[in-house]
Amino acid sequence: MARMIDALKIACGMLVCSLFVFACLLYTQDAYADESTQDVSLAAASSDGNEIDMLDSLPAVPDGDDTVDALPEIDEGDEPQEQQQPEGLSDGKLSLRALEGEEGDEPTVHEDGWADEDGFTYYYVDGVRQTGWIVDTTYKDFGLQRYWIDPYQGCLVFDCLIDAADAGYWAYARPEGYVVRGWYQAADGSVYLADDDGKLEDPGWLITDDYAGGLQRYYIDE
Repeated sequence: MARMIDALKIACGMLVCSLFVFACLLYTQDAYADESTQDVSLAAASSDGNEIDMLDSLPAVPDGDDTVDALPEIDEGDEPQEQQQPEGLSDGKLSLRALEGEEGDEPTVHEDGWADEDGFTYYYVDGVRQTGWIVDTTYKDFGLQRYWIDPYQGCLVFDCLIDAADAGYWAYARPEGYVVRGWYQAADGSVYLADDDGKLEDPGWLITDDYAGGLQRYYIDE
């Protein structure tokens, strides 16, 4: 009989423990269910457009403590300045007048040949001034003659000695503009002897009958 009572006590104790564990599990499940329900309610409130105040616990920002630098103020009187356009440029296009000059000013087109300008004589080919040796028949009425146009000034030379360093040989330009060929006496009494190309004879003694007076002896100074 005593053994049966002891077994009954043990069974009762085990039952009480089981009931306690079961009660704890139920409590834990109810608490979890309450938290889930609260989260769902918050989500539903957000989706409905109702504002949820989540910032009550955050510290307030002190007055005057701006987190964004102030932008510079623009004076209402300041207006953007228009960029100046180059002269003759209108709406991005260069006017024809700017290219050709003022109205009425037309570019000078030089015909081929001789031209007297500002007291100087020039020779043009395709509108370009020429320099150096020119062999031509059209200058005034001198027929076929050889002329020297100065490479530095670009104009015809008159009544002067032509340097061999520029022309390739020594020559002398007459007052008419063409160079000496044959025997020629200048206004100062100097005598020049040159071949048909206008090349003056070399310095020193010269015996020839190519010039006036038949066979003669000449001394050419430097």
